[in-house]
Amino acid sequence: MGLNTTHDCWNGSYSSFYRWRLALAQALIIENKVILNDPLDELMQHSDCDGDIKHENCEAIANRLSELFPLLSDVEEKNRTSQFIAGLKIASKMKENVEFM
Repeated sequence: MGLNTTHDCWNGSYSSFYRWRLALAQALIIENKVILNDPLDELMQHSDCDGDIKHENCEAIANRLSELFPLLSDVEEKNRTSQFIAGLKIASKMKENVEFM
């Protein structure tokens, strides 16, 4: 049992998702840039087990993750981020929400 999303953004344990978001938070600190209404706010504050990311927001979140990508140090974090970006881009293109299950 774990967290799964549509568009293959995430398939894994809740604890892995938690650790990944911690890595993103650390990257935001390293970036040292304050962005009001940062597109990542939706992802960082999202429930682990239900809800969705609206397709209208997917491209902006994917772009923001791409900006943070170089600041991630762990290979697994980078792999997870690449997978999430790819899924967000598919959802955006198809105009479908990314659902958390």
